[in-house]
Amino acid sequence: MDVTIRRLEWSETHSPELAGGVIAEAKSPIGDYSAWGSGLWQGPFCSNHMHRGDLATAKSAAQADFEERIRSALVP
Repeated sequence: MDVTIRRLEWSETHSPELAGGVIAEAKSPIGDYSAWGSGLWQGPFCSNHMHRGDLATAKSAAQADFEERIRSALVP
């Protein structure tokens, strides 16, 4: 099924006290996502996941999780 899933819209908070110095948060219809500058991310229905990299890598992994969850609910 060929559908386009919208991109998560992230807002960032910078602080030296945060893991990796930054946290990005996105709200979605299925729940909230968070990504840290250290590569850690968290989403609805899942615990923390670590990916080697940085904030961009964590956001990308969270986006992939979001898209997979949406696609899994679609019927051809």
